[in-house]
This record gives sequence, C-alpha cells and structure tokens, in this order.
Amino acid sequence: MSEKQPAAASKKTSTLMILLCIALVVAIVLAVFGYVGKNSEASLNQQLNTQIADAQTQLTAAADKLTASDSALADSKAQLETLQGQFDTAKTEYDAYKTTAEATLTEAKTAGDAALADLQKKFDAYQTKAAADLKSAQDSAAAAQATMSAKNDELATKVGDLTAANADLTAQVADLTAQLAQATTKAVVPEVVVAVTPEPTATPTATPAPTATPAPTAAPTATPAPTAAPTATPAA
Repeated sequence: MSEKQPAAASKKTSTLMILLCIALVVAIVLAVFGYVGKNSEASLNQQLNTQIADAQTQLTAAADKLTASDSALADSKAQLETLQGQFDTAKTEYDAYKTTAEATLTEAKTAGDAALADLQKKFDAYQTKAAADLKSAQDSAAAAQATMSAKNDELATKVGDLTAANADLTAQVADLTAQLAQATTKAVVPEVVVAVTPEPTATPTATPAPTATPAPTAAPTATPAPTAAPTATPAA
C-alpha cells in the first residue's frame, strides 16, 4: 500500500517534466524564428506551426496522461484508505483478541498452578498415609505371624501329648481286650439240674430268683449258675 504513493508521485513528476520540455522546445523555436531572415519566414512559420501542433498534441496527450494519473492516484488513495481502514479494524480486533487471550492464559496458568499445588499436596498426604498404612500392615502381619507361630508350637505340643495319650490308651485297650479274652476262655458254665417234686396240695410260695453279681470294670468274669432250682415246701 505504501509503495503506490511514490509511484503516483513519480508519474506526476514525469508529466510536469514533459510539459517543461515542450515549453522549452517552443521557446527554442521562437528564438530561432527571431534570428532567421524574412526570406525563410514562411517556411519557418510552417515548420513552427507543425512543431506547435505536435507540441499541442503531445501536451494534450500529457494532459490526458496527467488526468489518468490523477484518476489512478485518486483510486489508489481510495483503495489505500479502504485498506487502511481494514488494517485498523483488523489491528483493533487483534489487540482485543490478544488482550483477551493474555487474560485467559494468565487465568488458566493461575488455575493450573493452584490445581497442581493442590494435587501435589494431596499426593504427598496420600504417600504419607500409604507409607503409614503399609508399616502398620507389616507390623500387624509380623505380630499375626508371631502369634500363629506360637499357636502352631502350642498345637504341635498338644498334638504330641494327644498322640502319646492315644498310644497309651491303645495299649490299655489291647491289654484289657487280652484279659477279657483270657477270662472268657477260663469261664466254666455248670450244668443245671432240675429236680422233680410231687405236686403240692397247697399253693407253694415262690422263692425269689437269685440276683446276678455285676462284673468288675477292669476284667469282668462270668458268674456261675446255681447248682439246682429251689424246691417248694409242702403245706402241713
């Protein structure tokens, strides 16, 4: 945009230089005409008129070029003003956007720093708590392992005692079984003798049956049967 103004000024300067050259040519022609004799006045006048016509043509062309240059310059100025307005609008919008973006960036950075600090604080607290929980769990596991070891030792001792007691009881049961078998072999069952008595004339009184003797707990023995059944006494 800024390069169009010097170009338009250069065109205007060239037009002025052309006009000055034409004026100089006319002056030279007039000076030559003053020194020329009257004999050559007609031919010189004709040449002069021709040159003047050419100069007028060139002057008209230069004026047309100047008018076109002024029109182009006016158009260029209008375009420059339009572009300048667009540039000013864009610059204003850019400045507003830049200000808003910087404010947003500052706010986001502040919020990010605060969030990062809070996150770091929470992480440190979590790390401390996790370390404490881990140590507590390790201590509890060690205590539980020690308790389990003690209980295992106690149970192992009880299992040993029970195993020994079981072996002792097994030996006692075997001994009692042998004794019972031996006592059963030695036991003699006596023959029962039934005596026939005459029919009584009166109702005999029943004699109670003998009570069985209980066997001992350690080594039970068979109770021998009675030798004969009791006889009824006849009434008088």
